[in-house]
Amino acid sequence: MLTRRSFLAVTTVGLAAPAILRYRPAWSAAARVRRNASTMAPTDPFFSDYAQAVEAMHQLPVSDQRNWRNQALIHIRHCTHGVSDFTHWHRWYVSYFEQICSKLIGKPDFALAYWDWEESKSKVPDPFFDLPKLNVVQWNDQSNEQSDNWGPGRVTTIGARGIARAQTMTSIPQFANSFLKTTLDSIRGQSDFEIFTGLLEGQPHGNAHVAVGSLHGARGHMGSGMSSLDPIFWLHHCNIDRIWAEWQVTGNTSDDPKNTYPDSFYDADGKPVGSKTSTGALSLGSFDYIYDTIEPTVIGQISEKLDLQKFDAGGNSMMAKLNLTTPASIGSGASPGPALPNIERAVDVKVTDLVQALSEVRVFHAPETSLKAIEPSRIVARLEGVETPQNTDIAVGVFVNCPYLTPETPSDDKLCAGVFSFFGPGGPHGHHGGPRNVYIDLTDALRSVASQGRLAGNGFKVQLMAVPVAEGVPADTRIPFKGVTILSA
Repeated sequence: MLTRRSFLAVTTVGLAAPAILRYRPAWSAAARVRRNASTMAPTDPFFSDYAQAVEAMHQLPVSDQRNWRNQALIHIRHCTHGVSDFTHWHRWYVSYFEQICSKLIGKPDFALAYWDWEESKSKVPDPFFDLPKLNVVQWNDQSNEQSDNWGPGRVTTIGARGIARAQTMTSIPQFANSFLKTTLDSIRGQSDFEIFTGLLEGQPHGNAHVAVGSLHGARGHMGSGMSSLDPIFWLHHCNIDRIWAEWQVTGNTSDDPKNTYPDSFYDADGKPVGSKTSTGALSLGSFDYIYDTIEPTVIGQISEKLDLQKFDAGGNSMMAKLNLTTPASIGSGASPGPALPNIERAVDVKVTDLVQALSEVRVFHAPETSLKAIEPSRIVARLEGVETPQNTDIAVGVFVNCPYLTPETPSDDKLCAGVFSFFGPGGPHGHHGGPRNVYIDLTDALRSVASQGRLAGNGFKVQLMAVPVAEGVPADTRIPFKGVTILSA
């Protein structure tokens, strides 16, 4: 393991911020460029174009697979959650939806936008409230089962949102942690795909679904498998895809389960596209869109490893030769029993030389660069065998050595490491049900404990606090889990 002392004995150049060298694959002149909806003016043509596409899809008959509800049914019937190709499947899904929008409004270069929760401080852009066609509350959808456009109702959610027009998700005590810059930077800085996608799906992805769709019992579409009935869904998933694309561009390698998606998607004319694969989703260069955060250059297979030494603008070949840090287990703790609403459930974790692990140096691909970089090691908890409760209107905060923990302790507290909820596997559309692993980065919380002089070298407490986010959650709602493994990553 590389330590600060051994690294600094060789060079100090690597500690400097790496030069920015952004990448994107070549594309045709007609390629779509996805922009940041959170920085657009309300009068930006994107919003009116998107509203026009949404309306056109609402007006299509149920026999047309491009119909708004039919597109949502693709999600509830085929989507992947809590598995290694969560990002892969959704890349195909959003891309075909974008092509349908483009065809219906007659604009070949139409591109979806992304909802950057961090930059906008997690506020839903105003046009999604101000423009009736983008405001799910305004549509006569599943809340009225007599609508001929929708056909027989199959879900119990309605056209509603649990978040107000002026409200940010960072202002919601249960979820604020998930959209902080430190949380998102931790996700971007992971080199291991399983940890990267686990953090990305389990925190900002899932918690945004719950905050927008289910908070305070609104039972809106965004909190269910029919979440794509809310127009903001597509921008939410564009942002998930953007973060993955940027992660790929830096030279990280994505896992590929070699899965096939038969008969899941339809093209701009409403025709089935046949089988698509997880492998086919790996190369952004094979798609017809790009993000405005990635500058142009020539790269074909975005998932290929880059020659980092060749692109090292600073000439620091020593950095390019370093091996990326791979996750290593340094400790664990068994579950003392299921988590319960409003009751602290603490796991006593035993670790091997925690102070040493925190003082070591990790090597990773710096976000937005082609270079390897270093920083102090990160300590990640893997909560194993987490089962979905009977009532999923719960957010689970994960704290470290917090002596004052109560159900009211907010998730942006320094001793809160993260929050997870139950959108996805085993949740409202849990066809990938069953126990799952949840990843939480403990690093900042552990360092806060250490700064108070309360961190022992051989163990600490991982505390779970399950808090209802809607009324009516029974006090005996159980969230079983097997235990916690601690990783140096």
